Amino acid sequence: MEEKLDTITLYDTLDISESAKTEEIQQAYFRLVRLCQPQKDPEYYQELNHARETLVDPQRRGEYDQTRKNGSRVRVLVDQAARALERDPQKALGLLKSAVAMAPDLPRPRQFMAQLLMRNKDYALAERQYRWLLRRTPNDEALRCKLARCFLVQGKAPEAEQELKALLALNEAHYDAQLLLARIYRSQGRTEELIDALEGAIFMDEVENFADFNALLQLLMVYIQSGDTPNVEETSLRLLNVIPANKSQLAMDAFFQTVELFFREDHFNWGHQLLLATQPLPLPEDSPARARREDLIAWSALQQEAQSLERDTLLQGAIRSCFQVLYRDRSSEAIRQTRMSTAFSQLQKEYEVDPRQILQQLAYLRNEYPLISANQEKFLGSLCQRALQRQVFLQAQQTARAAAAAQQPALEPRRSGFLERLAGAR
Repeated sequence: MEEKLDTITLYDTLDISESAKTEEIQQAYFRLVRLCQPQKDPEYYQELNHARETLVDPQRRGEYDQTRKNGSRVRVLVDQAARALERDPQKALGLLKSAVAMAPDLPRPRQFMAQLLMRNKDYALAERQYRWLLRRTPNDEALRCKLARCFLVQGKAPEAEQELKALLALNEAHYDAQLLLARIYRSQGRTEELIDALEGAIFMDEVENFADFNALLQLLMVYIQSGDTPNVEETSLRLLNVIPANKSQLAMDAFFQTVELFFREDHFNWGHQLLLATQPLPLPEDSPARARREDLIAWSALQQEAQSLERDTLLQGAIRSCFQVLYRDRSSEAIRQTRMSTAFSQLQKEYEVDPRQILQQLAYLRNEYPLISANQEKFLGSLCQRALQRQVFLQAQQTARAAAAAQQPALEPRRSGFLERLAGAR
């Protein structure tokens, strides 16, 4: 059943039927405007203009008609979808589809549906909704930014870049657009454009403050990754200067998240540099963040040595295998224990056969990898002691064999003399 319509409609204002064509609307408007005196009745004059502007635009007219006839029902469906969103996303989506089918020209159900589709990772359908909405309001900055994000999660970097540049053409001071462009440039290795985009975001308001923290952190990461030490030092100072005292913990949380990203990709050197850059940031002595920072600095330095050891061709055999399992193996604990047991058994065989070689490798390890040596002092000390004991045992064996060999020639003349005497007696 059709809902109750407004008492006076825009069609009534122009005194036309709801099926009137554009030409009829224009004729009715000009006829009424000629009879109206704006100075005496400005409100009526504005009503005529509003009615004409709405009804001659097919999109606005469709939206108006659908709002009059189904607006309240659409609002109910959207409200029901909002309530169902958390407990039953599929039901929410069904309600929104019904609202769109009932009023296809209304933007609100489509906006809500696009957000829900993004949340459900149905990016292609979300893109379709955002495109429809942008055709209706092409200068909507928020919609362009959302469409760009939708492109990015689908791996459509060129489309996202084009959308973001269109957004910056509308508003060159759009902070999120600059950061999203920086994300695209980073993924494509376009370092100079990445730096320009980040600096553009930072200087958008001409003042560096905590609002620029994210962009400054990204800029610091770029310089760390490119090995640009002077800019690393300068950007570190800029970054620390925008952190107020009451935001220190929040900033450290962001630093830790970035460091963890570096560590997951085995970039321990980059993470280590970033942690060192945060050391001037004042933290209370008993702060968990301070203790965590120091632990991560030590651990990342240790991991850098482990990476070097992994590439070291001078260190071979079971010792190398043991440290690879200890520091570089990302398998489950059970698998690591099995591999460590195998490596240690092989190590025992090696020092039983050639303890001198093991001792030489231990000396090289202590000299080249001091952090690993200090971390594994007990293990290395025990191994060194066993190798020395084995070397002493083998040297004693060798000495005994040499002594036995030295006595052998003295017995031979005595034996040959006895045989000669026996032959003479016969």
